[in-house]
Amino acid sequence: MSRFNLFLIGGLFLIFVGTAFGQVGTLTFRTEIAGAGVWMDGSTLAIAPGAPFYINIYANNVGGVPRLGWSSPFKFTFENSTHTVIWGDTALFATSQLKSLWNLLKINYVESWDGNLPDLYCFVGVAVEPAGYPGNLDEILVFHIPITISCEGNKSGYFCIEQGDPVNQVYAWTFEDPVPTYDKICWEIKEPPCGLAPVMDSCPVRIIAVADRSVSYQFHATDIDGDLKAYEITSGPGAIDPVTGLWHFEPYLSQAWQMIPLDVRARDDCYVYHQCSGTEYCHTQVAVNGICGDVDGNGLVNILDIARVINCIYQLPPGTCHYPWQVIDVNNNGAVNILDLSYLINFLYKHGPAPVCPAWYE
Repeated sequence: MSRFNLFLIGGLFLIFVGTAFGQVGTLTFRTEIAGAGVWMDGSTLAIAPGAPFYINIYANNVGGVPRLGWSSPFKFTFENSTHTVIWGDTALFATSQLKSLWNLLKINYVESWDGNLPDLYCFVGVAVEPAGYPGNLDEILVFHIPITISCEGNKSGYFCIEQGDPVNQVYAWTFEDPVPTYDKICWEIKEPPCGLAPVMDSCPVRIIAVADRSVSYQFHATDIDGDLKAYEITSGPGAIDPVTGLWHFEPYLSQAWQMIPLDVRARDDCYVYHQCSGTEYCHTQVAVNGICGDVDGNGLVNILDIARVINCIYQLPPGTCHYPWQVIDVNNNGAVNILDLSYLINFLYKHGPAPVCPAWYE
């Protein structure tokens, strides 16, 4: 029979086990996986690489008196797998209900936490009565751990979780008697038999737009399986017709001279399991041109731009120019100088040729 005690020595919390009185019931754990990356392979659950999922750990303390200490290091490992993992925020692994039970100390601790397994995570909680883990408490969720297994790897093997043995034994597996155990559990890493991902076959290096004017582009994907469901923007500007793949965008004047990333996906029935294929995505950019000679960015070319060109050429004051030099190179000769000022004056007041600027995005 034992009870947690807490001491502060040299600025460090140290926890050790000492004698206590009373009977404590057996604490048991149950673990499950869920989320987009989990699929049913016959009668067992499997994990699809590239798709996010969750590890949910439940605890049951029915039949016992309150526990005043908890230290649960979990070790995450691979078997016969060359993958890495992407973890969520460890500060959120322990549920708010579990953390609320400990009024003296709550700590998250990790070792080798780099996604190259084995990795170890531990939560420590210490309480004084009347707080602590209640006896006769039905099963509750104590850990909710978001994780994604990387696309890079052999797409096979097993992902496992077990009771950990940390290098720093302050965070060893420590509970009041009877000490609970946590049996190792593994799930197979396997790509689901879900057919082929769509292939985006119209994906430009960039789409050229002009500020304050509408632009369109026709995206298209080929899907051999014939289960293409929709086109969608996963990040970036504009709107896309989910059926036809026609994309529209009208950039603001304030977006002139910007390169804006745009990601479009062709989604089929199994899109959540195609995260590793990459063929269903188009990663492109929208190059938003301003109006050549519109140095102040107000959508017009007038005397105010002449004044701004003078300031830009001679840096009066320093830092006046906030636009690419190409918008000032109105004679398109590859340089910004007094000849551009003369060219702009001729255009505005002497019916000279219109400004022609070089491409700023090349």
